[in-house]
Amino acid sequence: MSTTIVPPEKSQLTREEINRKQKEYIFPSVSTYYSDPLPMDHASMQHVWDVEGKKYLDFFGGIVTISVGHCNPRVTSRTKEQIDRMQHVSTCFPNVPMVDLAEKLAQITPGALTNRAVSYVYEPGSTFKLVTISAALEEKVTNPDEVFDCQMGSIVYNGMRIRDSKAHGLLPVWGVLAESSDVGAIKIALRLGEDRFYKYIRAYGFGQPTGIELPGETRGDRRNRRGADRR
Repeated sequence: MSTTIVPPEKSQLTREEINRKQKEYIFPSVSTYYSDPLPMDHASMQHVWDVEGKKYLDFFGGIVTISVGHCNPRVTSRTKEQIDRMQHVSTCFPNVPMVDLAEKLAQITPGALTNRAVSYVYEPGSTFKLVTISAALEEKVTNPDEVFDCQMGSIVYNGMRIRDSKAHGLLPVWGVLAESSDVGAIKIALRLGEDRFYKYIRAYGFGQPTGIELPGETRGDRRNRRGADRR
């Protein structure tokens, strides 16, 4: 591809003045690669010209020159075309180039553009103890100072043995939360009962979309005591 380079007007600053201002205003506390950097004036494809008009083959450009080069006409012409059509482009103003590019990116990076914070389902883990204990306190089936036997960190429920991360004996309700005891939380949940427990799970919004203004939100997963997904 042959290109015609139209050099811009000669720089009004000398090489020394440019380097001095770079050091003073841009990198006052940062070291550059060279003690005497080479100020550039313009570039085209794999070549650059300094402020004195000398031409160089740009090995230092790396990714830029290997991929498309400096001021590649195919790139700059499309950029100028877009600027002439609409200079300011953001997500506030959808347009054809924007959605076309987004579609192409989505096609070549499946899943990579997903907002996992709103589109993926995560198990709440020990944070769910807040739901269990707050529901039990609200229903007055226990109080913060009631003591539960955490059985040295082990309990069998529904044929499964569940263990705490470390052995706990007697803990008050507030201690069950502070120590994140699964055994204590299970005992509190059993006293609360399945129906009331489910009522609070639903009241907290689990298994329902929040309505946050972000695309792709999933509703989550909420199951009843028979194992079927209750929507």
